[in-house]
Amino acid sequence: MRAACRLMAATALVTGASGLVRPSVIVHFVRHGQAAHNVRAEGKREAGCSHEEFIEAMKEDDALDADLTELGRDQARAVAERVRLPSVELVLCSSLSRAVETACLVFREQASLHVPFVSYEGLREWNGYLLNGKRRPRAELESRFGEIVDFSGIPTQKIF
Repeated sequence: MRAACRLMAATALVTGASGLVRPSVIVHFVRHGQAAHNVRAEGKREAGCSHEEFIEAMKEDDALDADLTELGRDQARAVAERVRLPSVELVLCSSLSRAVETACLVFREQASLHVPFVSYEGLREWNGYLLNGKRRPRAELESRFGEIVDFSGIPTQKIF
């Protein structure tokens, strides 16, 4: 299913003093697991619906900062099981709950090692059309995920 969490890695290459090309930074990208707002829409898309039908289904199930479904949580846990990431130094995630929860599940081992988790508003979906792209207030995010994730750079008011 397309909604499954996916892991991609990008490597920046630099030439060292010896002339050898070596990685300097490795960035891993993970898409959030299935969320409550897109279950039916993704099923319709996979069945070949038009873009208009897809958006209509999204509007019908739209929800403010939609949470992961149980399948979405399972998808995130499956990524954590399949992928062993050697030395993660920072976990950066969107300020949407589904992205934060996915990051906490995929990188739970790093959380236990006290790797910094930071939520960054600039990574948030900005469609301006549907509620699922609008986040909860920072205080609510902090009450749910604040033991693991730093939300100090997120504005305290909702951003629409």
